[in-house]
Amino acid sequence: MTKEPQVNPEPEEEVSDIVKITVYLTAYKSYYKMKLLSSSMNKKMSKEEAESLVKTLKNVIGFNATIEDFMSGDNTMATIALNEYDQFKKIKDIICESIPEGAVDAFCEHVYNAQEYVGITPENVVYYPFYLTSFTMYLAKMISKNELEKSFMRREPNGEFKKPSFGILRRDIVRCIEVMNEIEQKIQK
Repeated sequence: MTKEPQVNPEPEEEVSDIVKITVYLTAYKSYYKMKLLSSSMNKKMSKEEAESLVKTLKNVIGFNATIEDFMSGDNTMATIALNEYDQFKKIKDIICESIPEGAVDAFCEHVYNAQEYVGITPENVVYYPFYLTSFTMYLAKMISKNELEKSFMRREPNGEFKKPSFGILRRDIVRCIEVMNEIEQKIQK
């Protein structure tokens, strides 16, 4: 069993980090969808591959598509991928003053290419911004720990809903914040 990193920042710094990582992970959600959709457009798919991708998109990130969307040859998926890119850019524009230029892109590439495990997987990427919003409400004493834990729910790759471990979520959030801070420090040098 790995030991959770010990981080004891000041409460104000902790909230600031939670807000920033929420933005990073919201951007990553769009980045992930954009990459997944654009990679699927770059190859000819069999019907079985298209069925598998449609099932993955629905169960993993809650994205509804049809097999025809990937096999028709029209621009449906390209348009959706471009919309995700626009969303990604909007998120980055919102935060440009408080986060070094290039940090969000570097974080997204780092997590997407799985240079190390930071707890963000295709199965749960869409849930972390929501979890972090709930966690911020908990830190602001707007909800109790019990209410926080009840708010955590996610869909597994098989389509079932499951309650993730609070301890694992906390560990993953702490690691994401560490990676975020490491990237920001490298960029600022």
